[in-house]
Amino acid sequence: LKLAPQVASAPGFAMAAPCVEPGSRDITVPECANLLTHGALEQKLAAAGALLPYLQGDPNMLEELLHQAKGINGQAPRGGSNLFGELLHALEVRSHAGAAWRIHLLAELLLCCTQHDQQWGDDDEWNALVCEVLDFLREKGLVQTVRRAADSQGHCRAGDALRVLECRLGGDRSAMLPPPSWLRAWADVALRSLQMIVGCAGLEPELLSVNNRCFCAGCEGDVPCAEPHVVCQHCRDIVYCSEAHRAADAERHSAWCSGNLKGVTTRRRQIADPRNLLKLGALALLLILPTRLYILRRKS
Repeated sequence: LKLAPQVASAPGFAMAAPCVEPGSRDITVPECANLLTHGALEQKLAAAGALLPYLQGDPNMLEELLHQAKGINGQAPRGGSNLFGELLHALEVRSHAGAAWRIHLLAELLLCCTQHDQQWGDDDEWNALVCEVLDFLREKGLVQTVRRAADSQGHCRAGDALRVLECRLGGDRSAMLPPPSWLRAWADVALRSLQMIVGCAGLEPELLSVNNRCFCAGCEGDVPCAEPHVVCQHCRDIVYCSEAHRAADAERHSAWCSGNLKGVTTRRRQIADPRNLLKLGALALLLILPTRLYILRRKS
């Protein structure tokens, strides 16, 4: 697993084994920022899933996302939108065919970007960036968008996260998601089991150690890029120290630069396999029986 040094040393973290060939879907933080802004929904979810385990407390990653949103780095979307606005617009849609069970990743990414570290003051680098993100959301008039997205999602994991975000935008820094009920915790466990049953435990790509645009993706963040450097002319979100490294990285980068959804198609075919459908049916019974017993117990 190719992770930034500060990520690799995080205690108590374990990444699920990827269900694809190692290295074939690795992604950098600038590429994640590009996908969150310009990518299709499945690509946004993949980028959010890759960032979430590592983003909290990492100012370099948060700064990359903020700079992308402000248009300092990368390309701004058409219509005057921005990275955070694109995530909220995706959350305003209640039903996403095939992606509804993962849409909460976008809301939780927004929560992570706005979560103060209560152990440190406003002069802390992470907390200062969190304040910038909150101010940016207010300046762009996204408070109403957050409210509409929360209403659209209803009382579910994504909706609850958006309501917490609304409280933070209102000035409540300590707003946090309440602990999940036992029923929701059971559903989360079942969902992870579902991913393992259909062989998709590694839906999200692995995160490379390149967490800003100062490092060559071919060198994997070992040394900063010297000027002049080679920039991808399509997304302008990734740099290389030489043309040779750009050519060597072309196959990996093309999945996150050109809007290639081949991996999504593969997963859908995998789920449609008859053997996996039988496993899904068995898991559905495991889900329904405890829920039914709980309802009967409440009625009695």
